[in-house]
Amino acid sequence: MKRFVYSLVLCVVVCQLPAQVTGNVINRVLQIRFNGFTGSAFIVDYGSKSYLVTANHMVASAGDQATVDVLGPTDSLWHPSKYTVLHGHSPCVDIAVLVPPDEPPVAIDPIPYDFNFAMGQEAYFLGFPFGLYTSFSGKSVAVPLIKHGYISATVPCSAIYPDGSKDDTLILLDGINNHGFSGGPVVAPDVFDGTRTLKLVGVISGYKNEAMPVDVNGKAAPSVSGEANSGIILVIPISRAIDLIKDHVAKENAAKPK
Repeated sequence: MKRFVYSLVLCVVVCQLPAQVTGNVINRVLQIRFNGFTGSAFIVDYGSKSYLVTANHMVASAGDQATVDVLGPTDSLWHPSKYTVLHGHSPCVDIAVLVPPDEPPVAIDPIPYDFNFAMGQEAYFLGFPFGLYTSFSGKSVAVPLIKHGYISATVPCSAIYPDGSKDDTLILLDGINNHGFSGGPVVAPDVFDGTRTLKLVGVISGYKNEAMPVDVNGKAAPSVSGEANSGIILVIPISRAIDLIKDHVAKENAAKPK
């Protein structure tokens, strides 16, 4: 299995220039709804086909086939669509790929993936927190919200989930994630190729909770705590989505008559 590649380089000079989220990224992010829950997803091209990538926990109860409601980017209406669903195998691979029926790839410039990112560099994540969206020029289209963070670290999944595999890697993003961003893309400018093209880093899975004491009448309640957003966002490397797609394509090709 191909692993993502990263660079242990601290951003000093190469990360100083600002970047802006481009139209091809914005127009590939959709809101999805399944079993009453809403989240985010985005379109990835592989070969001659487009696939919808999201977090597996958004469609965990789906079988191999499911009807998922999709909103955006051309309007602000929900459209039910049937997909073949490829599931990641654990919280460490919290990714699902929704395979549409045979259709041509979307007519939007693709978001490149597989590149060397630098620790400490800026990144952006897009999605529909709490079902919110905006629009452009008064048009009735659903445009995702854009938030900013920094790539902080890569850690083994076992550092976050006690039962997680040491062989699976999570990317940690410094930023404030909200409910509804799950399944959205994380993109970052390529600070090494001279163009600062935005490329895919990974898929938003969630955030690490932090236990906080609970005060009652100004005093800490014994043995009681609440969970708060720690500001550490959990990101699954985009390579895991590409692995699912590659396996699916290989099985499809193997099943074709020779």
